[in-house]
Amino acid sequence: MSLAAHITTTVGTVTIDAELTCHAGETVALLGPNGAGKSTLLAAIAGLRAIDNGYIHIDSTSVDEPARAIFLPPEHRRVGVLFQDYLLFPHMTVRQNIAFGPKNLGIASEGEWIAALGLTDLLDHKPNELSGGKHNGSPSREPSPPAHAFSFSTNPGRTRRVHKARGAC
Repeated sequence: MSLAAHITTTVGTVTIDAELTCHAGETVALLGPNGAGKSTLLAAIAGLRAIDNGYIHIDSTSVDEPARAIFLPPEHRRVGVLFQDYLLFPHMTVRQNIAFGPKNLGIASEGEWIAALGLTDLLDHKPNELSGGKHNGSPSREPSPPAHAFSFSTNPGRTRRVHKARGAC
């Protein structure tokens, strides 16, 4: 899978104008100070935020291009974002949270992700039983990475664990 994007969007009084390219098998890092727009760019690529101008192409398919009135909803983009927010279902164990995405998408077992994320000792715990660091390392209720062509993370520690299992853009 490949990604090519020229994204222009405004958040409050700040205009973000960025070009991104990612080819199959590459690992790309967005670096910048707080408030620079890194998470906003990832949200736009995932379809969680429409762009004001420019384009986002995934495998040469335009998924967001305002000038041509193109906007493909997030559920049709095959892009996953693991935000740093704590989005675990509180009534489920770590194992159930990991399984939620693959189970609902009818894809492979969550087993490879349990091992890759190093969470085998936490599987039967609920989120309120985890320390902040362990909680942050658990998967969110977003669909798990195997369901996506691209996986992005706003948490560098989580990104390293995910990259162990499968290359991501």
